[in-house]
Amino acid sequence: MEGIDGVVHLAAMWLLHCKDYPRTAFDVNMAGTFNVLEACVQNGVKRLVYSSSASVYGDAVEVPMTEAHPFNNRNSYGATKIAGEAMCRALHDRYGKSETIHLTHETLSSQNDIGKLADAKIVNSIN
Repeated sequence: MEGIDGVVHLAAMWLLHCKDYPRTAFDVNMAGTFNVLEACVQNGVKRLVYSSSASVYGDAVEVPMTEAHPFNNRNSYGATKIAGEAMCRALHDRYGKSETIHLTHETLSSQNDIGKLADAKIVNSIN
């Protein structure tokens, strides 16, 4: 990562895989995210985009759901994403060197208009 200005961290095991293999969910989604964060700190990366998930919110307590909605997650996947968000905040507070952007979204696909719009918003937020 030497000389890199920013990192986009999208890697994760998906929901059903995490349900069937919670150890892999921990190893990939939590330890893997920590590895990315640690590499960013060690290499002075100034910007990180972390892909979280709407799964952190679980079932709606109130509608419409906003980012102020309480975490109401009940599965391994969402738990790993909550941990990832917390690790991003903790390392930012500890080192304060970088800007962190959390993307909390539903599954996106460039195959439809919503995915194309989301892709554009992600690219614009990085720029």
